[in-house]
Amino acid sequence: MLDTTREYAQRHGVEKQFDYIAADLKQAELGEGRFDLAVLGHVMHSEGEASSRALLGRVGRALKPGGRVAILEMVPNDERTGPPFRSFSP
Repeated sequence: MLDTTREYAQRHGVEKQFDYIAADLKQAELGEGRFDLAVLGHVMHSEGEASSRALLGRVGRALKPGGRVAILEMVPNDERTGPPFRSFSP
């Protein structure tokens, strides 16, 4: 995914605005007060409550004061029939 992310950022001329961390999600050393924004894309739904809370705690510590977390997820309807993944061209 990092290669795709870098390619997309490069295509839009913003690649130097990002840090790309290749690591195990549960063990990545994120540091403290380093980032303005953390993007968690389709991660939380598979981690369970305890792991998600731990991850958000680590991400929160890694943010600068006033930093934000963007959580991208899909929330299924009660019948679990949708929403389908949206297709798009980057």
